[in-house]
Amino acid sequence: MLTGKTVCLLSGGNIDVKTISIVVERGLLAAGRYLKLKVELDDVPGSLARLSADIAATNANISLITHDRRSKALPIGKTEVLLELETRGFEHIRETVEYLDKRGYGLEVLK
Repeated sequence: MLTGKTVCLLSGGNIDVKTISIVVERGLLAAGRYLKLKVELDDVPGSLARLSADIAATNANISLITHDRRSKALPIGKTEVLLELETRGFEHIRETVEYLDKRGYGLEVLK
């Protein structure tokens, strides 16, 4: 077993900004710094604003949001929201999911 600090060194002419970005994003995912959620909302004015306010109350930050009202898989009167949230770690993810669940959101954590 290795002890001490471990360093990952990326070098070479074949490493571009896109590849480095993917490596960093995967590292952030592995560290619990991102949370991906699918949430089903009532398709009424204010639903998305309430969800956003509830996410803000957890101190998570929305980095990406997709709001789909036209999926054939959704019942009439419902909308699906896909979210990527920036978090502080696995404990923050657990707290965020628990908070949103207690607020009555039908949510699914995506991998």
